[in-house]
Amino acid sequence: MHEGLTPVARLVLAMYENEPCRICSKPILDASDAVWTGYSADGKSRASHGECFQNVIETVERQRRWIEDLQAGQYVNCVYCGHQYGPEDSTPVSRAELLNQHVVACPEHPMSKIKTALELVPPLLKQIRGFASDAFGGPSSMTDCIDLVLDEVESALEGQSCQ
Repeated sequence: MHEGLTPVARLVLAMYENEPCRICSKPILDASDAVWTGYSADGKSRASHGECFQNVIETVERQRRWIEDLQAGQYVNCVYCGHQYGPEDSTPVSRAELLNQHVVACPEHPMSKIKTALELVPPLLKQIRGFASDAFGGPSSMTDCIDLVLDEVESALEGQSCQ
């Protein structure tokens, strides 16, 4: 399922073998079919079967389309700053999509703060890589790991999914 995984991603997913799927609770027998799904309430990192995760994604997408249908001709508001998009807005995208675009730029919305914080990660990783290179007298397994993580973070910030 995950042919294009980076070595770091393969290593991380391997730790979920024999752990329960976050969605169906059955054990994950093959890490190559695992998908990282976040953290549980107790802070433990969790994964799910790829098929279970795909079913959830499809359900969410159906619900998103349903919400867009319900919002046709209605107002949508940012609950943080109150910015409103309404029926008079004539744009080719749905109002829900307009609101999503607003969230990224809204100075009061937590998601824009998270995005701003994540943009600080690549320069910090580059600085850490420089320190590691100096400490080890050049490239090392530590700098290689930092490069892999840096590539994945930069891809995520550019809107590409990490694999």
